[in-house]
Amino acid sequence: MRQERVGEGLGPQMNARCILSRPGSNGAGRSRRRGAAMVEGAIVAGMFLTFLVGVMDVAQVLFLDHLLTERVRVGARHAALHGGTAQTIANVVRFNASVPRDGAQPMLGVEAGMVSVVRLDADTPSDRYLVSITAYRTRTFSPLFYGRIGPKTFQATAPVESMGQTD
Repeated sequence: MRQERVGEGLGPQMNARCILSRPGSNGAGRSRRRGAAMVEGAIVAGMFLTFLVGVMDVAQVLFLDHLLTERVRVGARHAALHGGTAQTIANVVRFNASVPRDGAQPMLGVEAGMVSVVRLDADTPSDRYLVSITAYRTRTFSPLFYGRIGPKTFQATAPVESMGQTD
């Protein structure tokens, strides 16, 4: 009687299978590899989500910076062209209208005490308005940047238009 070796005469598929598996493993190596892949996937997914939220925070900060700079620029331009009281100009900055509608909410949470309007060098050739938003705190999605972005001041100046008058 002749002894056969494991996998002999069973074809190339069985031989390759026998060579790759360890004796007595019963597929336990495969489940370990699956577990390792799940752990690696969880680590990569966590890093990706952290990166994604960080990018969203930076984008939000840049967007708000642009928007608030535009609001003070619009207020300064309105003051230079139309004049008005400091309250009227602050309303233009906060509500995009010199007289807000009933129940209107200020844009971007800008409070009344944050907006200041100053007329510099009145009735001189360098007459101009300075409009600013002070102490605006940016809120972020993640705790990564929370509290690290301090209050910021946004300013714009605009020369008063002479409306065609000459000296």
